[in-house]
Amino acid sequence: MNRLILFLLLLLSYYNSFSQKVDSLLLKISHTNSPKEKWELWGEISYEYQRQKNDSGLQSATAQMLQTALESKNDTLIFNTYFILGSYYEDKADFNHSLENHFKALRIAEKAKLYEGICLANEQAAVVYKQLNNNEQALFHLRKAEELLGDSSIKNSIPWLYRAVYANTAQVYIQINKIDSALIYAQRGFDVVDKKQDVFGYAQLLDIIANIYTKQKRNDLADFSFKAGIAFSDSVNEDISLVTTLFDYSIFLLNTGRSKEAKRFGLKSLAEHNKRLKGIGTLSIKIADVLSEVYSSTKQFDSAYYYSSSRDRQKDTVFNQQKLAAISNLTFSEKIKVTEEKMERQENEIKQKQIQLYFLLCALFLVGIIAYLSYRSFVNKKRDALLIQIEKKRSDDLLLNILPTEVAEELKLKGSAAAKDFESVTVLFTDFKNFTNMSEKLSAQELVNEINYCYSAFDNIITRHGIEKIKTIGDSYMCAGGLPVANKTNAIDAVTAAIEIHDFMLNEKQKKEKEGKPFFEIRIGCNTGSVVAGIVGIKKFAYDIWGDTVNIASRMESSGEAGKINISGSTYELVKEKFNCVYRGKIEAKNKGMIDMYFVN
Repeated sequence: MNRLILFLLLLLSYYNSFSQKVDSLLLKISHTNSPKEKWELWGEISYEYQRQKNDSGLQSATAQMLQTALESKNDTLIFNTYFILGSYYEDKADFNHSLENHFKALRIAEKAKLYEGICLANEQAAVVYKQLNNNEQALFHLRKAEELLGDSSIKNSIPWLYRAVYANTAQVYIQINKIDSALIYAQRGFDVVDKKQDVFGYAQLLDIIANIYTKQKRNDLADFSFKAGIAFSDSVNEDISLVTTLFDYSIFLLNTGRSKEAKRFGLKSLAEHNKRLKGIGTLSIKIADVLSEVYSSTKQFDSAYYYSSSRDRQKDTVFNQQKLAAISNLTFSEKIKVTEEKMERQENEIKQKQIQLYFLLCALFLVGIIAYLSYRSFVNKKRDALLIQIEKKRSDDLLLNILPTEVAEELKLKGSAAAKDFESVTVLFTDFKNFTNMSEKLSAQELVNEINYCYSAFDNIITRHGIEKIKTIGDSYMCAGGLPVANKTNAIDAVTAAIEIHDFMLNEKQKKEKEGKPFFEIRIGCNTGSVVAGIVGIKKFAYDIWGDTVNIASRMESSGEAGKINISGSTYELVKEKFNCVYRGKIEAKNKGMIDMYFVN
């Protein structure tokens, strides 16, 4: 009982000390008129709340930092605040808000020509894109940052930024399997890193070089580099690097058939994670996943099941934590938005008062007032005319995105568009063979992103060949050539587009197989014949086509094979002189009897 009382007294003393420190900092804020000093004091308060893991207090203090910076109109303070906000959201895995604030910081730095700020914001944006696996954008911003590394102000104020740019570039090149480029940038990182002052950077580069050697199958060098990274990180107490390198080393050992050692280092990485990082996170989940695989490889299935279950439990915990963090971040982002809007209103009020003063002075000069009012009237009319023109273009663009140009023009001119008969139209259908399997392996957002990526590519391909997109239904994509303007080349255009779609999907499949990721396989079917085309409904206009030609095209797709283009006899007769086709038999179609089918090579 006495021990419990002593513990409670110590705890009370600790929190009293924290409260007194915050109160002392608040008192200093109330006695200073210097925006920079106020901003720094709010920064100290936010740091204290961060140490206490008090997210609510941290958010309030950071919001005060932003308000102080905006009131001061000091570009450096505003840049620093948005940069801090970007890092805060990145730490919470809220990458959209992180990028939003890093880009705000970037715009401030560009406007004020803060070159070290421009470099830093680009580097941090690249780090976020790297975590999102958007390697193209990550490299874009890293190149922007690298262009500024020659500026002397960066070398004097942020010397570690050179290493950060080179190391992150090397990691991106590893991710996209450009190992020679990764090695060049890793070497540049070693050339500039300060081993004593930037221990995290040096440990990071040792892990990077080990992973490069792993990719090159230079296993002895990889083994040596991993061990060197582990020893260095342990000697300087660089917690994150130690856990990461132990984890990477266990994967290396597992992949090189050294299961016993892989188990030892995997368990050590987990022990160090629990000891040093004290919490469940994505790295802990990855470690449990690898340990499950290690134990499976040694046929210790009870232990494999234990770590597999541990991984799943941690995933649930992280998911719940992320949901709570997302709610908190949404509230925080609204608070930041309110702060920004408040400052904007204040600026507008100041401007309004200035305008009123201006009018008061102008009242002494009647001619000036008349001239000013005339000028304002002219500007307003010009602006209104411009706004009308912009809105008209916006509505026209929206209509053209929904309907073909000819149909949209008829609809605008007459208020309606009549259905039309087309004698020769080639209808193209695609469908993903393994859509159900993919939907089980990917999250809903990942699945939607993958479909959007494929359909965007399809849109670009058919647009190049003058083919009209009709609609998508789930994982089925439908388009047609030869309408709304009839032509004689629609069959060739459609088959050419089908080949390009086939080649695009084949290339994606090969890339995904190399990366060990799930992939779509596609069936494509084409048929040529007559259709009726027009607009259906009175709300949310949709341009559609009807007729047996459509049904047979759909049948060509469903009767085809994955990775093949299946065309009907009617299409074959129009394209046989241009494409190499293989006869594959007949199929019965409703109301049409037996129909010949051909594969396009």
